Amino acid sequence: MQRKKMAIVFFLSLITCFGALEAKHEYGDLCMTTVLRVHDGDTFIGNIEGVHPIIGEGISVRINGIDCPEITDKRPVIKALAIQARDYVIQRLQKTNKIELRQLQRDKYFRLLANVYVDGTNLADELVFLGLAKHYDGGKKPVWGELVEEITCGLK
Repeated sequence: MQRKKMAIVFFLSLITCFGALEAKHEYGDLCMTTVLRVHDGDTFIGNIEGVHPIIGEGISVRINGIDCPEITDKRPVIKALAIQARDYVIQRLQKTNKIELRQLQRDKYFRLLANVYVDGTNLADELVFLGLAKHYDGGKKPVWGELVEEITCGLK
């Protein structure tokens, strides 16, 4: 009986350790002072105030919780949607008083992953509402090809 209890405790400890390894660490909130470039609808590069320049200047930020179509997509309809998403983000980030990076994390490419708020409004929610992004949890990326079929069927 004692051996069985020890095995259960060991097993639960092992699960807890692996769970801790899988958990993403959050680093708090920061404000971006300057946006240098918008790569696409869900990634931009800028400078963060109050952070050492070696870490806070020219840092890539990915908007948490969404995926936008890729600018490099070969399908004209998807590429056009990607450009529309990028241009919308450029416009939103240029016409703002405050860009907040909330619940900061690192993604697998060492970019900052953040919930981005533009003058208090969640940018990811705006992009999804406008159809320029889909919800994304970090697993399998959303399929944009279905959108091509919907759009092209409407054109026939």
